[in-house]
Amino acid sequence: MKKSILLLLLCALLSLAGCKREGTLEKETSGREEKHQRIFQIDGLGNGDAKLADKNTVVTSIGSSLTFIKNGEIAKQYEDIHVNWLDTVREERLIVYSNWDKEVGILRYDEDFNIISNDICLKESGDLGIDPCLCRAGSVYYITVTHIEGVINNGDINGENGKYTVSLYKTENLKNWEKVSDIITMNNNLEDGDLNFFHGKLYFTYEKEECDKGRSSINLLISQDGGLTFSDNITLVEENADNEPAGIIYDNETYYLFYSSDKENKGKSYEGANMYMQSYGSDFTLRDKPVKLECEYGEGTLFYDMLWEKDNLYCLFAGNYITQNNLVLEKFYLNR
Repeated sequence: MKKSILLLLLCALLSLAGCKREGTLEKETSGREEKHQRIFQIDGLGNGDAKLADKNTVVTSIGSSLTFIKNGEIAKQYEDIHVNWLDTVREERLIVYSNWDKEVGILRYDEDFNIISNDICLKESGDLGIDPCLCRAGSVYYITVTHIEGVINNGDINGENGKYTVSLYKTENLKNWEKVSDIITMNNNLEDGDLNFFHGKLYFTYEKEECDKGRSSINLLISQDGGLTFSDNITLVEENADNEPAGIIYDNETYYLFYSSDKENKGKSYEGANMYMQSYGSDFTLRDKPVKLECEYGEGTLFYDMLWEKDNLYCLFAGNYITQNNLVLEKFYLNR
């Protein structure tokens, strides 16, 4: 993707949002194409973690089974591949996953969603490993796994948190994995990790919260030595609401963070959240106010993933995750 595209998209978003104090993205209705549309909505699907494989295809977990959804229909499901948390490298049709069986696996699939290979790269003997992340840096693949010792996903502000450790591993052949380092260890719920490689550095973003669905911050750690050490623990979003990161993109010396937050309906968590985009300078200084992505679905969004393709921003999210758990894909059209 050309470097200018994301900057132009942001300018278009901010231009549309200029008349709104909150930086709201509006749809255009004065005789021209609307600025967003729903690609599909599947009510009550009850899926778990989900990522975009392309602009109309989702890879997710239904009943702990790996599932591919295309154009709103289940295209293929593998009951023998247990998946609860996952991440992808879209261009290579690669998926990293972990499950309640304490396995971390890497699989590759073809354009018809047939499994080409599926290898268990880590088998945990004790602690649970969640939120695996996958990225490629040249000839090296990196994954992170968040290990939990003790209480899992504490939901009581006065309760005890487990010990969360995010570990980094690498390989060149997707089979023989070597541990590089422990990125961070805390007695907090550390969730929704995202690992990226931009201009020679590894970037790990994550949510830090005192208790599940409580107030949380979105933070960033950076490594300049291939993951041996991480520093610059930067707070991207303050602990002012339940903030759930979906991903981060770097383009033309600008970072773009996508996340959902209940800051307009504090305390309602996923049931009252909206989606936002925030931009930062090359040194992570804040640029402008967050842009609110006014989706057709309305409030009650848990932002899973996003994909920018030319003038189109595709947003995948759960609608009313707790009470309904609908899977929704919407497209925002940005006329440059």
